[in-house]
This record gives sequence, C-alpha cells and structure tokens, in this order.
Amino acid sequence: MSSHHIVRDDQEPALLLLTDHWRPDFVGNLLEWGPVVLVDAEGLDKVIANEFKLDVVIGTKDQLHQSKSILTYQQPIEFLEKHHYTSLDALNYLIHSKHKAVNIFTCAGQTFFDLLDPFLHQIDIVVFDDNIKWVYCKTNVFKKWYPNDQIIYVKEGVQIELGEKIKAENSFIKYKLKAEGFLEAQSATSGFWLGETV
Repeated sequence: MSSHHIVRDDQEPALLLLTDHWRPDFVGNLLEWGPVVLVDAEGLDKVIANEFKLDVVIGTKDQLHQSKSILTYQQPIEFLEKHHYTSLDALNYLIHSKHKAVNIFTCAGQTFFDLLDPFLHQIDIVVFDDNIKWVYCKTNVFKKWYPNDQIIYVKEGVQIELGEKIKAENSFIKYKLKAEGFLEAQSATSGFWLGETV
C-alpha cells in the first residue's frame, strides 16, 4: 500500500493519472508526499496492481459502477462521472476543491495542451507525457540549472541560451544543452510550455 494514508491540507500537487503509461517507481516517489490521487477508470488496473491509494475515480456511468465493486477496500473514495474529457472534469474538480497545483500523466500529445488553456491561470499544471516533463511558465522568462546534454523542448519564438537547436518535433523545437549551467528561456509574450526529458 502506498504511504499516503496521511492527513493532508491539499497543499501538495494533486496527481492525475490519465494513462497507464507511467513508471511505478516514478509515480511512487510523487505519492510519498500524500497528494490527492485521481485516476481515469480506464487506467485503474495498473493503479490497483501497484497498490496505490486512490481518492477519485473518473469515468462513464458504467465504468464507475464497475469500479465501485472493485474498490470497496479503498473507501472512502469519490466517483466522478465524466461529462467531457476526463482531464477537464478532473481540473474543474480540483479547482472547485481549492487545489493549487496538479501533476498530470498523459499520452495525449500536442492537442492536450490546448485543452489546458482555460485552466492555466487557475491552477499550476505540470504534465508528464512519455519521458518529457512539461512545465507551464506563467511569465515570459524561465530559469533553471540543467546538466550538460539535457534535452529541452519549447515552441517556436522562445529563445534559449546555452542550447543547440536539434530539430522541430510537432510544433515544438528540440534543443540539446551544450554545457551545464543555468538555462534561460525567454518568450516575447508571457506564458509558454517548456519540456525537459526525465
């Protein structure tokens, strides 16, 4: 069983699992701080197999009915019927519950970021998609120390110091850092996504 059977004040980023493409050890590290855990009913089997404690299951009426019988040992747990996309229902739930931040695991690709636009100034969002951690930078400048050879992704128009442009992937440009040090990414407008390999 995970270690997050503790009283919490919802200050830790919530954890939203929209896919079952995640490493148990990586997610397990995030669970050490006792976040509220939400899962899409389609990825429930992997969460149960790893014995993670859940707080909210999101799915269709049929999925939730089936989940209730499977999760009797995990009570208390909330069952949230999805009306749109699972991510939208989950983010509305978290904002309504006064959460300040969320870590999202997905494999939805570029279109997923467009769905997040209405929420970017209501809750801090970090997205884990495949082996990339995406952070939304609310200002026009992002600074962080990185090791040599770190791979960074940004949209066209974001300037990167210390980086060597490798190629464009979808609508993002991939950079490889030439030396360790503080990376500065700067955009002409405020608000941009920056991805780093993890």
